[in-house]
Amino acid sequence: MITEIKSLAEKYFDDTVAVRRHLHANPELSFQEIETGKYLAAKLTEYGIDHQTGWADNGIVALVKGEK
Repeated sequence: MITEIKSLAEKYFDDTVAVRRHLHANPELSFQEIETGKYLAAKLTEYGIDHQTGWADNGIVALVKGEK
């Protein structure tokens, strides 16, 4: 299992770093994260993760399903 986790971490590393860098390069004030919400919703759609937007204005709720 450790090997599988390490393999997945390597697979998604570059994209994860790119998302983090984008968020840090485009900061927004608390409760005013309009562009951040749009960006993250687009990423969730890209990843095929069901989500809802509009919670507490700019919030997102996503359900990540697994085997267990």
